Amino acid sequence: MGYDTLEQYKYDEIYEKVYSDLLKRKNQDNLTIIKLQELIDEVEFNNDTKDWSMTKNREKEIAGDATLQAMKHFMMEWKKEII
Repeated sequence: MGYDTLEQYKYDEIYEKVYSDLLKRKNQDNLTIIKLQELIDEVEFNNDTKDWSMTKNREKEIAGDATLQAMKHFMMEWKKEII
């Protein structure tokens, strides 16, 4: 999905915030890989079950995309640490 400059700025802002929040939670032992996977599953479900018959809210779509990608990237990096 392509974003214009303002949308890309918002995407990047949300992505960085989510990633940073996950890192803080992990460092404070408030997050496990299992819990993170549950959060990813929940966000994926919410993104997949949007009511597509209604006009999509572009801001919510961008926020959902950025959140999900940040979580998946965080999970991938965390798994690399374990291996």
